[in-house]
Amino acid sequence: MSRKRPLDSTGEADGQDGLHDPEYVAGLFDRMASTYGVLNYITSFGFSERWRKQCIRAIPMDHSSHRLSLVMDLMSGMGEAWPSLQSLSIDKLLAVDLSPGMCEKARRNQSKYSINIQVAQGDALGNELPRGQADLVICCFGLKTLSDGQRRTLTKKVFDYLKPGGQFSFVEISSASEWWLGSLYRFYLKKIIPVLGRLFGGDPTAYGMLGIYTVAFGNCKDFAGQLQEAGMDAEYKELFFGCASIVSGSKPHGQIRV
Repeated sequence: MSRKRPLDSTGEADGQDGLHDPEYVAGLFDRMASTYGVLNYITSFGFSERWRKQCIRAIPMDHSSHRLSLVMDLMSGMGEAWPSLQSLSIDKLLAVDLSPGMCEKARRNQSKYSINIQVAQGDALGNELPRGQADLVICCFGLKTLSDGQRRTLTKKVFDYLKPGGQFSFVEISSASEWWLGSLYRFYLKKIIPVLGRLFGGDPTAYGMLGIYTVAFGNCKDFAGQLQEAGMDAEYKELFFGCASIVSGSKPHGQIRV
């Protein structure tokens, strides 16, 4: 489940200085795998957990009384979204992540859950994942590591992964939209979080990259438009003054890509 570094229209590798190269991104998260769970919670003041729950609650239809044959958790990390999925009736959860270190942590965690979980080290943009079988696709905090071109590819993949009528929900840390908060928030992401990473025994350089990705990403608004262009219904929502954002929606019944 690997892909070569993608090329843009000029033939150059996509992503500034290779920052979106899958091998580079996997390496970053391998370096953070031992500390990411605790640090992610601490540095977000617990909001990361709250936003994951909101991501699941943003799913358009109430699945509490519906059985889902397949849920796909893309860029799944160590399975941080799984506690929020336990309220759903799921036959199988397929978790996909580039990072071997994150996948190893996820496999250690999967025994804690009653859900049938399969962890696959691989690429959400690859060609090996099942097509037309997913009732639900989710992704928590993975979009920012993709270039704009890679996100456009992802919209087409989500369309292909979902059954007609299937649904999706994505959440991502975002550049705060309020003027009074934006500069402070970006300073915190790019300067303070690396220091906290060092204090807790993590890799400060790797943690510093999270802020760089976030500032470059902005928010989920453009991604919502790209999902609509790919033939899906999508709704955009900001959380906590734009410090995070969600896009959720569905693949219409009978929708066929032209």
